[in-house]
Amino acid sequence: TKRSLIFNELNKELYKKFFLTVEELQAIREGYIYIHDMSARRDTMNCCLFDVKSVLTGGFEMGNLWYNEPKTLDTAFDVIGDIVLSAASQQYGGFTVPSVDEILEPYAKRSHENHLNKYRSLGLSEEVAQEIAWKDLEGNAYSELKEDTYSLQKLVDYPFITMTSGTDISEYGKLVTKTMLEVRAGGQGKPGHKKPVLFPKIVFLY
Repeated sequence: TKRSLIFNELNKELYKKFFLTVEELQAIREGYIYIHDMSARRDTMNCCLFDVKSVLTGGFEMGNLWYNEPKTLDTAFDVIGDIVLSAASQQYGGFTVPSVDEILEPYAKRSHENHLNKYRSLGLSEEVAQEIAWKDLEGNAYSELKEDTYSLQKLVDYPFITMTSGTDISEYGKLVTKTMLEVRAGGQGKPGHKKPVLFPKIVFLY
C-alpha cells in the first residue's frame, strides 16, 4: 500500500511537469479545474472502448493460446468473457464492450440454424421446429448471459465494466438486448433474496 501511494504521487507530479501547461497548473492550484486520475494518466490507457468484434473475427492469440472464431452463441459468450477479463486487467479505469448485440448477432444466428437443423432432422414440421429452436436459443442466451454476469461478480478486484446494446434491430440483435435487460432485472442470488448486480453496467443505445 505504501509503495502504491508513493508511486501514485510520483506519477502525479511527473504528469503535471510534462503534460500540463502553466495555465492549467495555476487553475488546478486555484481550484477552477480538477483532472481525474492524474496518477494513472502518464503511462497507461485510462478507460477504453474495446473492439471485441475485430478480435473475434478470424480468431486470435491470447496468452500463448490460439482461439478460433466462435461458431455458436454459447462459445462466443465464453470467449468474450476471457477477452474482457484479460484486456481489462491490462489497463486503468473503465472498460467498455460496445454494441454487444451487433457482436453477438451472427453467432446467435448460427446457433439458431443449428437448433433448426437438429429439429428438422427429427422429422418435425417447420412450424414446430422453428418454435422449439427459438425457445432453445432464448434459453441459451439467458443462461450464458447470467453465467457471464456471475463470473464478473466473483472477481475480487473487478474493473468498471460496461456493455452497450440496442442498435442492432434484427431479431437476433433484439434478442441479445432483451436478454441482457432480463438478466439484470432478475438480480442475483436465491429466490426471495435477490440482490442488484453491479457489473457490467448496461448502456441502452437508441
